[in-house]
Amino acid sequence: MIARIRRSLSDITLRCVLGFLEFHGRRGSASTPERHLQRPRLEPGIATRADVLVTYCTGRRVVHVGFCDWPLTEARIEDGTLLHLRLKGVCRTLVGIDASEEGVRRYQEAYPDDDTHLCSVYDLSPVADSIASCEIVLLGEVIEHLAAPLRALEEIAGLLSPGGEVMASVPNAFSLKTFALALSGVESVHPDHVAWYSPHTLINLMGRAGLHPVRLQSCQYGTGKQYWAHLQSYPWLADCILGTFRLAAQPVGNSVSPAPEADPTHAETSEA
Repeated sequence: MIARIRRSLSDITLRCVLGFLEFHGRRGSASTPERHLQRPRLEPGIATRADVLVTYCTGRRVVHVGFCDWPLTEARIEDGTLLHLRLKGVCRTLVGIDASEEGVRRYQEAYPDDDTHLCSVYDLSPVADSIASCEIVLLGEVIEHLAAPLRALEEIAGLLSPGGEVMASVPNAFSLKTFALALSGVESVHPDHVAWYSPHTLINLMGRAGLHPVRLQSCQYGTGKQYWAHLQSYPWLADCILGTFRLAAQPVGNSVSPAPEADPTHAETSEA
């Protein structure tokens, strides 16, 4: 009973705080130049990022960039949370590429028959045929690690066939959990990350590589479930942004138009 009361009070408090911040955010937008107010369409979602990726890739031909999740490869193989292993069971075809020599070696020792390659995302010529014939190039929590993300995306876009998609997920710069920790003077971030992405900056980066947004949605990493109900109303505070992109007829440059309606996904956990 006491625990239930505490959860109710916590829920009420959070609703009040979010409402207060939303009120002041709307007031602040009135004094912000219109050209700085970006409004890409972000669909609300409270499913875990891994579940969304696995469901979308089911029955598809997929190239998985950064499949090892090094240095966590062995631990995630042991506990069954390595995303590549989940994809292996549902994809029509699955090719894994990773720049970590140690990670690829450890994975290949455990699964020697899998189609995996040691390959830099800046030079994908060894897997050019795989990318040209795939339906999805999956970049799960990869872009924020890259020193030259545009160069990598241009490499992928140059090999992608018409109709092929790039599916990318990144930690959300506006995550509620990140914001809450920041209030205490702590930044919750992977030590290897070099950038934060928002809905606008992710679309903008992809656009400069000639990739146009099809769908943009919010997802969770699998913790803090007591707050998930609020994220249907505030999707911009979710843990993760997940976008699906296709080759544009012409590179969209700096434009940030709302994502159009996409074909329904097949249906809807671990942070990099």
